[in-house]
Amino acid sequence: MSAWNVDEQRLVAVLKVGLSVYEVDLLRARTREEALDWIHHIAGQQWATADIVRGLVDVLLVWNVKRLARASAANTVQRVTGRGTQSTRRDRHH
Repeated sequence: MSAWNVDEQRLVAVLKVGLSVYEVDLLRARTREEALDWIHHIAGQQWATADIVRGLVDVLLVWNVKRLARASAANTVQRVTGRGTQSTRRDRHH
């Protein structure tokens, strides 16, 4: 079980280390480069164990997969329903 938790309201990954709380802004970890920056940053901390780093990797992977799945689903709904595609609607009437 990961020591990391995701606060879906604030979009942050939260880690409690002793009395300290560490947060990773998930909106700043959307690209491969941003995620790797966070992973390297956490890995460089004295308190970062292999399990903590592994947990962060898991959180970032799962969160980004969910984010991309939601975006893909929204695009599919938009494509099927035609909502948000004004040029497609006009083209049908001509």
